[in-house]
Amino acid sequence: MRAAAARAWAEWEDTHVAIGAGGFQRDPRWEDATYAEVFATLVTHYWAHDGFLDPPVLERMETIAHLPATLIHGRLDVSGPLVTAWRLHRLWPGSELVVAEGEGHGGRSMAEQWALANTRMADALSAGRPATPS
Repeated sequence: MRAAAARAWAEWEDTHVAIGAGGFQRDPRWEDATYAEVFATLVTHYWAHDGFLDPPVLERMETIAHLPATLIHGRLDVSGPLVTAWRLHRLWPGSELVVAEGEGHGGRSMAEQWALANTRMADALSAGRPATPS
């Protein structure tokens, strides 16, 4: 039963990650039955407990509101809807939100945005400037 559940979870992972990524590709890590079972167990345990965020992170934003951040989110992400990133951004004054229009749960455009955000952050911090664009 655990193996069947892990296979089903792997299919879901590959399917939702494929949205906006140019097509379905099976992740070769799923061939390792132990990896698949551990991954599926960990993720479902985490989700079943709301990510162990009690109270929820959106209710505690004041603790990090001053920190700079770039939130990068794929508009087509079905496992993490854009509205979640938008709500986080609205509660995080030090953040900017970059929406990757044609991406889902990852992809080339998002990787490029991550690299740009990291470069901006590193450049700003080394020059003593605010790390997010005004």
